[in-house]
Amino acid sequence: MIVRITVQISMSSREICDSVLESLEPDNVEVPKGIIIEMSCHQSIFIVDVKSEDTSVLTARNTIDDVLVHANLALKTLSSIDMR
Repeated sequence: MIVRITVQISMSSREICDSVLESLEPDNVEVPKGIIIEMSCHQSIFIVDVKSEDTSVLTARNTIDDVLVHANLALKTLSSIDMR
């Protein structure tokens, strides 16, 4: 079975989106077997696509949950510093 979860998050700017994307990329080096994570920015929209092949639905859900937790942390960090 293939499970695919796509999440789109509107950011305040392309710069913020790119910063979140860059902060999360190192986390995607070691992912569970059968999981593929693709992330991108389309203008100021942060897009996360998780595809799971031959794993449980819970593995895909937990993976997207981890990405969202880390994205939220990156956003909170960015909001506490000056982005000029």
